[in-house]
Amino acid sequence: MEIHIDEDFDQEFEDEKVESQEIDLENFSNIDAKTYVANVTVQVGADFHISTHDINPERMKISVAEQTLFIREQKPHYPHNHQKKIYICKAEYKMTITVPQTVVLNEVRINDFSGRLNLSGLNMQKLDVRANAGSLKLQDVTIQNDTKIRLDAGNLDIYQCKMNSNANLAAGSVKIKGLQGKNHFQLAAGSLKTLDDRDDQTDYDLSTTLGSIYFHGSRMGKHFYKHEGSANQLTAISSVGSIKIQ
Repeated sequence: MEIHIDEDFDQEFEDEKVESQEIDLENFSNIDAKTYVANVTVQVGADFHISTHDINPERMKISVAEQTLFIREQKPHYPHNHQKKIYICKAEYKMTITVPQTVVLNEVRINDFSGRLNLSGLNMQKLDVRANAGSLKLQDVTIQNDTKIRLDAGNLDIYQCKMNSNANLAAGSVKIKGLQGKNHFQLAAGSLKTLDDRDDQTDYDLSTTLGSIYFHGSRMGKHFYKHEGSANQLTAISSVGSIKIQ
């Protein structure tokens, strides 16, 4: 679909054909991915496998070398033969990677521009995610060692995960349920909200500059500290935004 912006605001539509490809992969223990617009899912499955859905599958460069799955997505090119036209692609680029459930990945590194990232059911040693304008969802993920997350403009959802993380968000919110481990969240402009039961075993160190802190429905001001020697620790600092522990 292409949208022409001119004096009459005319619109023209062009159908795009999405092509799919299924690729069986060699065994790997690391993932090194650089993506632009594709929505990427990494999940457990029967085999080492990858599927892509794209109007031009050749944009995806996929290879396995030295136990590492390398993914390089070339930046999509749209026609721009008129300086007043803005072209909007309606096709959804998708990529799904599966690894066997018994596999413990060593390191997963993803550098994304604007796609949605979804990691589900995985067990790994290290995770490093950086996204310019994309969101990240972690569900049923266990990370043994370091977890580094940096989102410039996107939301972070974490459900039923076990990890020790350091997350920085420039403009986006965090939603958490069932998080175990020692986790630190730094938000420049965004809110943090947990959805756990009131009897969760977590210590908290929370602070905000422009915003409020709510703990189990009670407003606590700009700083809240709760330390009972729990195994789980959550530290959250928000410059502009509220923090809610429910």
